[in-house]
Amino acid sequence: MVLGKFAEDHFQDLALRNLQGFAIEDERVARSDTDYRLVDRNAHPICRFNIKFHGTLFRASSEYVGLDPSDCFALATYKIHGALKRQEDERLPYVFLILSVPEAPRSLIEASIADDPAWLAAISDRATEEAIRDRLLSEPWAEEIRAQVRQSEFRAISARKADKLLRQKLFERVHALRLRGFNRLFRGAEIDMHLSLSSEMISFDDFLRILGEHGVPGLSVRLERGEL
Repeated sequence: MVLGKFAEDHFQDLALRNLQGFAIEDERVARSDTDYRLVDRNAHPICRFNIKFHGTLFRASSEYVGLDPSDCFALATYKIHGALKRQEDERLPYVFLILSVPEAPRSLIEASIADDPAWLAAISDRATEEAIRDRLLSEPWAEEIRAQVRQSEFRAISARKADKLLRQKLFERVHALRLRGFNRLFRGAEIDMHLSLSSEMISFDDFLRILGEHGVPGLSVRLERGEL
């Protein structure tokens, strides 16, 4: 939750500085599959954003899915399906925004959190967890991680494109389907589609450039076709 909040804060700062004639609406209070909506100056929705923090490398990705660990992002297949279903039901494009911070210092966070807050978070509701998280964000050690997050780049991929790649590269990139006894070997693991951050996603800067050059209709068509 701490790392996710850093990513959300970073996105809001980027949006505030770079969105001209557009804005984002905060949807996190609903605790659904949407974090923000991009809207025009008349508050008409353009697309949904779901923020994903990527900080743990899949070190065997070259062997299992043919992608370098630093270029590999695992996205649960059920999340792709759910995002596309929501897009089709509401006729509103759905976009995943991935913030990649390789080797994120999770160990620093774990070492800096005392047992009592961790225990309280484990037995409490979401509101209490978020209050504990917000308190931790003010700790001195948090600034080092925040600075690292701010130097990182968001990558974007539409739900449509993720779904197209899933269908095209099902057995190539969903290695769980090729492993006998996957559920036994990796108990509790999700069935993931592995995507290339560099070649199958675009930067958020390019996303905004396409919006500026082609307008809302041009962006919407590209998202719906799975070109972005």
